[in-house]
Amino acid sequence: MQFLKHRLRLLRERLREPSAEPARVWMRRDWWKVSILGAAVLGLVGFNSWLLSCGFAGCPSRSAVAAYRPNEGGRVFDQNGRLIGHLAIIRRLNVPLARVPKHVRQAFVATEDRRFFDHNGIDWRGFARSIVRNVGSMGVREGFSTITMQVARNSFLERRYNGRSLRRKLIELRLTRLLEKELTKEQLLEHYMNVIYLGNGVYGVEAASRDLFGKSVSQVSLSEAAMLAALPKAPSLCTPRDHP
Repeated sequence: MQFLKHRLRLLRERLREPSAEPARVWMRRDWWKVSILGAAVLGLVGFNSWLLSCGFAGCPSRSAVAAYRPNEGGRVFDQNGRLIGHLAIIRRLNVPLARVPKHVRQAFVATEDRRFFDHNGIDWRGFARSIVRNVGSMGVREGFSTITMQVARNSFLERRYNGRSLRRKLIELRLTRLLEKELTKEQLLEHYMNVIYLGNGVYGVEAASRDLFGKSVSQVSLSEAAMLAALPKAPSLCTPRDHP
């Protein structure tokens, strides 16, 4: 009798112990789920590394962002300081933001990015609005590029990727966040005023003002500022030289 009680007690204790067999059975049955989960984790880590490194090409450093100036092209001067030629033709004249009249700045902000001073580089409200309008029209009628995104595209992405692609847009968004972190809104607006293409082979508001009106941007009127601000949407189609 004592022997039977002892055997029953051992049997109960064994039944209470967790068995490793169910775990092995689960692993054999659901190995593909584990594989998919592992691949998803590795993919996420790889994508994050790719994005944070700007496509494994390396993002611009803080010093490079701070020191960036749009290229005006190589210029040759004589011994008296007079311009006699160009090494590379880039029709651009960089100007500090202080030399750009307030009404010119306001015209560009109102046309290109009304919430420029309110968002952190990516205007999610504008993104949602463009999605709704594009879906409603069954086509691409409106974009959502902010001024900062245009600076990122025209300053640090100009020679890296050709054409539109998801890869280019993702890196552009990454650079946008970097620029917003390192530069003030005024510095970003100054860069924009100098890098934007305004038609007829001209970049920046100073060169465009001289090309169209024969005077510095600091002297343009309100109506002339409105004309300049209209050009970035379609520089070739809107140029007053071809369509007065």
